[in-house]
Amino acid sequence: MDPTRRQLEMWYVCDQALCNFCCVYCAAASGLRYAQGRMWAGPDGPERFRRIIEWIAALPFRIRLRLQTWGEPFLSKDFLSGAAWLSRQGHLEFVELVTNGSFREQHLELLAANGEISKFTFWITYHHPQVTAENLVRAASTARDAGVFVVVHALAFPDTLEVVRRLVALCKEAGVRTDVTAGQNFNRCYPDHGFVPLADGNAEELAGLYRHPLALEAMQIAAHRSAGQPCSAGHDYVFVSDRGDVFPCKCYADFLPHTCLGSALRPGFAPFLREEPYAPCGSPQPCVCKEDYFHLACVRPHLAMGPSLGYYQPEGERVVHVGEGGGRSG
Repeated sequence: MDPTRRQLEMWYVCDQALCNFCCVYCAAASGLRYAQGRMWAGPDGPERFRRIIEWIAALPFRIRLRLQTWGEPFLSKDFLSGAAWLSRQGHLEFVELVTNGSFREQHLELLAANGEISKFTFWITYHHPQVTAENLVRAASTARDAGVFVVVHALAFPDTLEVVRRLVALCKEAGVRTDVTAGQNFNRCYPDHGFVPLADGNAEELAGLYRHPLALEAMQIAAHRSAGQPCSAGHDYVFVSDRGDVFPCKCYADFLPHTCLGSALRPGFAPFLREEPYAPCGSPQPCVCKEDYFHLACVRPHLAMGPSLGYYQPEGERVVHVGEGGGRSG
């Protein structure tokens, strides 16, 4: 890996759409309905995915990549083959997959055979009651033991606090990292609450969920007054849509289409990155994704990010790499 290359964090969401879970709060529900049970939302999905990851591989940056899908990535051989190929590219620092934890050992064997397993991060979101906590922790432990950097992520709602606490306890016992986030009210699954149900009169519960107060503060600032806040998006971070459009962040992609930096499908395109580390956020709407709001100046310089766009390492945590004790663990 060339240390002289400029580092760029990237969040690419492709339109692999088939999922084996059905969660009422699913943020991708509209896309999944549009896909109507197909593996990809459109017939050109696999080819477009191939072209975009080849574009990523050709960029002149050191890339920290969250490679996400609308559905469950481990259902698609095309997606996994592309992810494995990307992991072999020398300037990719890590390839982070967002999964519901339903992968099997043969999937890990495929990634190890065709890619660099030590470059993978699994962001495993716990979806109660789609899977038991025991099965999820077992899968997470298996991936960790195979050399993957693993984070079990729990979404907390007013009626799931005990379930989340139990999951965290099981993960602690198994030596698996956890991250807890206040769940968001997509699809109005909590009709009597606002967008962050736990924000409605649960200040102590909310504060107790987060491993660092700055992470909670960043979420609250982003949800209420992100406009004008200094942010590094467009300098060291970009978002890539399933269509290949490149934006400073997902919030801009959703609400400011004129800020598109270009297309990953255009031959020879490389995004022009701002030289200044921070610029005021121009979004007219709240920023709801931690991939985006962890780039706010109120938090960016203060939380050490691991090989993930969502996991911040507690102060003093040492990431143990493969070869130093059986996989990366903290």
